[in-house]
Order: sequence, then C-alpha cells, then structure tokens
Amino acid sequence: MNRLLSALLCMLIGLALPLPAAAWWNDEWTGRKKITLNTGDSGAVTKESVTQAVVAVRLHTGNFSFLDAKEDASDIRFIGADDKTPLKFHVERFDATNELAVIWVQVPEIAAGRTSEIWMYYGNQKATSASDPKGTYDPAQLLVFHFAESSGNPMDSTSFGHNAAQSTAKIGTVGVLGSAASFDGTGRIGVGAVPSLRVPATGGLTVMAWVKLAADAPGGQLVQFGEAGRGLTLAIEKGRAVARFITAASRGEASATNPLKPDAWHHLAVTVGAGRLTLFVDGEAAGTANVQMAETGGDVLIGTGLRGELDEVSVASAARSADWVRVAYATQGGDGRLLAVTDGGAAASGGGDHAYLGVLVDSLTIDAWVVIAICGVMLVISIFVMIAKAIYVSRLDAANQRFLKDFARIGADLTRLKEASARLGGSSLFRLYRIGIEELEKRLNRDDGPAAPPALRSVGAAAVMPPPIDEVNLSVQTLGAIQSSMNGGLVRENHLLNRQMVLLTIAISGGPFLGLLGTVVGVMITFAAIAAAGDVNVNAIAPGIAAALLATVAGLGVAIPALFGYNYLATRIKTVNTDMQVFVEEFMARMAERYSR
Repeated sequence: MNRLLSALLCMLIGLALPLPAAAWWNDEWTGRKKITLNTGDSGAVTKESVTQAVVAVRLHTGNFSFLDAKEDASDIRFIGADDKTPLKFHVERFDATNELAVIWVQVPEIAAGRTSEIWMYYGNQKATSASDPKGTYDPAQLLVFHFAESSGNPMDSTSFGHNAAQSTAKIGTVGVLGSAASFDGTGRIGVGAVPSLRVPATGGLTVMAWVKLAADAPGGQLVQFGEAGRGLTLAIEKGRAVARFITAASRGEASATNPLKPDAWHHLAVTVGAGRLTLFVDGEAAGTANVQMAETGGDVLIGTGLRGELDEVSVASAARSADWVRVAYATQGGDGRLLAVTDGGAAASGGGDHAYLGVLVDSLTIDAWVVIAICGVMLVISIFVMIAKAIYVSRLDAANQRFLKDFARIGADLTRLKEASARLGGSSLFRLYRIGIEELEKRLNRDDGPAAPPALRSVGAAAVMPPPIDEVNLSVQTLGAIQSSMNGGLVRENHLLNRQMVLLTIAISGGPFLGLLGTVVGVMITFAAIAAAGDVNVNAIAPGIAAALLATVAGLGVAIPALFGYNYLATRIKTVNTDMQVFVEEFMARMAERYSR
C-alpha cells in the first residue's frame, strides 16, 4: 500500500527526486536504513578514530516505520559500511505499540573528521533474533546497566554477568534513553566483590553514567568502585561533579567548575590511565589530576546518598579516550549531531531507485494515512463529478444550440417544433419551449395530439367550436401565467444543472482543513515520540515533520483540481442559465406579438 500511495502522490505532485540505491546485503530483507556517523565539523568533532565503540541507535516514528518490522525486533540486523559484515548488537527496548526503540550496536571504527556509515536491515518475517548483549561489548567493558528490567535487580549486559546483588532503587522511571533508576537518598545498588571485577595496575579505568539531580539535592555518590576507602569514586558535591582516585600510594581529585543543572540529564565520565585522572561533563574535559594507577577491585556501589535518577552506568578496565567519551555522550543523549537514521534506498528486487517522496511516505503516521485516504476518496469523487458534469453541460449546450437554430426558422407558428422531441429532447431550451406551448394550448382549449378532433367548449347549453388560433387574443394575465410556468421550469433546469456541484465546494473548502488536521496531529505525534526517545537532532525530526506535511499536500491536491473544475463548470452553467433566461423572454415576446392584440 505504501508503494501504491507513493506512486499516486508522485503523479499528483510530480516531484520524485531519486536517491541512488547501493548494494543489498540480503534479498530476504525488504527494508533498510542508513545510519550515518558524523565526526566532521557539522557533527560531533573527534580528533582520532574510535574503535569498537558501542553506539545507541534510537528509532521512533520520525525515522522508522515499526509496521514494516516484526513486533519482537527479531528481524533487525546491522551491517558494516561494506554492506557485507554483520555487526554485533543488542536490543534494549523495542516498543512497536508506542513506536520507540533503543538498540546498541558495536561499530568497528568511527573515523575522525568525516562521516562513516553502517546499515540496519529489517522486514523478514522468517528471521530469528540475532540480538547479542554479551557480544556487543569489548573484553575491557566490565559492567553496563541499562536499567531496562521490569522487575528484579539490575542486570549486567556484558559477557561478565556482573548483575546487581542487592538494590533498593526504583527501576522503570523514564531515562535519557529508555528506563532509569530512581534514588531517594536512602537506597543504593550493590554488585558485590568478585575476582572478575579486579583491574591490574597495568590497566586503566573508565566509569560513565547519566545523572539527573532532584531540584533540592546538593549531591550524592554516583558510582564507587573499589574497596572501602580506596578506588575510584564519581560523585556530586554541592551540585558539582567530583572524581577521586585513592590508592595506598597516591590520591587524586578533579572537580568541575560549574554546577550541574537540576532536573536535567548530564553525562559524567571519569578515566584513569597514563598517570592522569580526567573528569568529563557532557562530553568535555572538566578537570584533571595526577594519579598513580594501582590494582583496584572490590564492590561496585551505585547511588549511595543520591536523590535523583541514574541511567547507563558502566565500568571499563581501560582508560577510554576523550573521543570515546565524546562519542558515548553524543550517541546516548547529547545534541544528536553524531548519529542520524535515514532512508537506505530500495531493495535490488524493488525495481529501481527510491524517491525522496518514498522516504516521507515510509514515515507517515496512522492518522496521516487516514487523512490521506479520505482525501483520496474526495479526489476520486471530485474527478467523477467534474467529468460527468462537464460531459452533461457540453451535451446540453450543443442541444440548445441546435434548438435555437430550429426555433429561429419556425416563423409565426410557434407550435411547429412541438413534436421534435426525438431530435431536441436533450435540450433544456426545448423543455422550456414545450412548457410554454402546453400552457398556450391549455388556454386555447386544444388537445395535444396531432390527430385528435377539435375539442368543444360548453357555453351555457350550446356547444361551439374554439375560435381559430389566428383570432386568439391572450390577456396580459394569461401571458404572465404562461411565463410563470416557464420560469418554474427554468428553476428546475437550474437545479438539475447545479446538482452535485456541492461535492466540489466541500472538496475545495474541506480538503485543506482536513489536510491541516492530519499535519498538526502528525507533528504532535512526531514531537511526542522524539521527546520520549530523547533524540533531538534534525535528522530525526525532519522526516516525521515532512511526512506530516504530506497530509496538507494531499488536502491541497484535492482542493486545487476541484477549484479549477468548479470555476470552469460554474462559468459553463452560468452561460446555459443565461441562454435559458434569454429564451424565456424571447419566447414570451414572440407569443405576445403573435397572440395578443
């Protein structure tokens, strides 16, 4: 249906700008999206390439049609830039009902200073799930909490399985991506000390988390990794982010200058490596300190004393680069300039290039489809009315012209065309003429049949023949009565001429308003989906907004042809109506001249 309506809109609008189709990974998948990663000047600028980065791909009504994929996302696949290499990924959330999804993908390399791309395929009802949480992260990633659980303690998404041993936080509040953990100042999450959580002195450390402080919350501990009194701590003190790394040999501390804005999400990260501790706030370095790396391990405590919310808490046994942290911030919930989901072109079996208009049709919401369908019905009805009415008016006008030629040749006897219905029956002027002649003959008391004997009139007790027609003298009142009958016929002819024209006026006035309604509702749904998904980049907004505008285009596509057709038909009808009015006046004038003395 999408392709059929896309073709119809292309015919109506005449705008189909093709996009080149690239190679297709597997013909069993009917749809794909291109995911562009932009680290150039217009994106999230990085100085060095980032390898094995895990990016968050957010899908919503503005960039993806959930009706084209399986409800459980088991047909989703991610392929590398070569359109051949499958990529590791896992689905955190895929809500086909509310049309929101968050999928984590491991990208082999994100080049610095330019755009790179990967592909997402979908639309294979026979496919089984390939989601692989444990394979998505590299071996250095020790712990990742998405807080996507509907019940129970938070679960680790890495291959280590460092699930929370105890939790008093509330899981399920709306986070920066999906769900988040909420803390009231008394609860916390603990993982427990296990051997696989120990980091050697030759390694490094990275802790990242998204935090939203309550308005009246001065601080709290976000993540503490290590034994009591030692290890790495990421905290909020007096509204400012603070990072500490304490070992037996050294102590380092870095704090941000500016306080965090309450009731707003902020991305915090701290890295330890190469003798330096670095604190990052929203993807940018906010403070540094000299430290000496030492073996670190023990419990992981999350949210101690915090009043607020946490999302995407992670611990890695490597000092991630500044560009890695910037990429994580940009894809998970930053300004949205790094990652964009756009149309991926048509399948090789789909028959050619995919048009920009097809991208918009793929982004249409249900309400827009309803409005466009209604507009399509209105357009069909309008076209039918215009064609039928144009044929009727043309035939009527031609018949009227034939009648006028015959009427001009009848001379003094106005009744000569009375029996010409076989040739002139389609003329409205002839029907008015018949009304006038019948009314005249009623006044003359003559029978309408050509072979009928003369009728008799009773005058008292005597029977006399009607006077010869040449001797008839019609009064002014009689002429007025005949004209009134003809005017009544003229009104009925006008009703017949204007029948169904109201359908065109409905299309002209109602089409644009109906299209505007579809656009407004579509824009509302798009913004609501974007707000829920947290993806605010222009590439996420533009397809949904542009698709919503198709409803207005559909409304105008109904109104404009109907407007032209209505004006043309109204002019033709007015001409025929004028001819009928002139004929009535001319007929009455000739009747008065012939039968009134």
